[in-house]
Amino acid sequence: MSISEDQLTRWAKPPSETEEDKCRMTRERIERALRAEFGDSIRVFLQGSYKNRTNVKQESDVDIVVEYTGTYFHELHMLSPQELQRYWELHIPVTYPYHKFKDDVARILTDEFDPGEVKRVDKCIKVFKNGERIHADVIPCFTHNCYATATTVAHKGIHFITDAGIDTFNYPEQHHENGETKNVITKGKFKDMVRILKNIRYDLIDAGTISKKEMASYFIESLVWNLPNSIFAGAENSTMLKNIIILIYGDMGDSKKAEEYREIHNLRLLLPATGYTAQQARTFMEQTWTHLGFD
Repeated sequence: MSISEDQLTRWAKPPSETEEDKCRMTRERIERALRAEFGDSIRVFLQGSYKNRTNVKQESDVDIVVEYTGTYFHELHMLSPQELQRYWELHIPVTYPYHKFKDDVARILTDEFDPGEVKRVDKCIKVFKNGERIHADVIPCFTHNCYATATTVAHKGIHFITDAGIDTFNYPEQHHENGETKNVITKGKFKDMVRILKNIRYDLIDAGTISKKEMASYFIESLVWNLPNSIFAGAENSTMLKNIIILIYGDMGDSKKAEEYREIHNLRLLLPATGYTAQQARTFMEQTWTHLGFD
């Protein structure tokens, strides 16, 4: 093996306390500025690798969700025709549209920070880092309600519309809860293995073997989450990693097993939801195997 066991151990470690402090300070300043206008009508929380403690050194930005709870987007595919009719009879039209909310969040953050430190982009509002804070992607969103009946919500998520007009919704809190559960059961090895694979991804990017778009960190984390808990038990990092690569490679070569992989929030199938293919997963596993120098 060309990568030492000591290197794998270093890659498995969570971020430093210094980075965590910068993350906290960034989130607190953004939240103070927004609450001065919106008060308790918003929820502010982290999502992504910082929240889930699967981030690595090269991932220097934090996703901060700003959820307006005064209205919501709906998902109605579970409703019968009768329940759908009843839903619309009870429905109250939105008076504060999403694009206005994003405009207001962008205005508040632009006023809060120095010129050039805030930039609105398609999916979020970027607040650039300085010596005291890390880079932040602020995601204005509404609540996403998936209805089981006209008056019963089966599950809640977040929902936003890109500036290009694309509706996007996700379930970050369910993702976090399921990831934490997996990590406790595996005695921390689930997140250790995710961080190792993310570090290898950056090695492959730096070497020009892959581009960032070819393999997303989120997809890697999801692949590992789908593995049985037994694979994380009682082995050195190198042996565990080898077993993980072999199993993912094999599962992705079996169309039935590949189609059963799910996103970590467990509410959507992984491959169709992310747009990645089983072959892309297999190729990344091959590249990882070669990079590690396994026989």
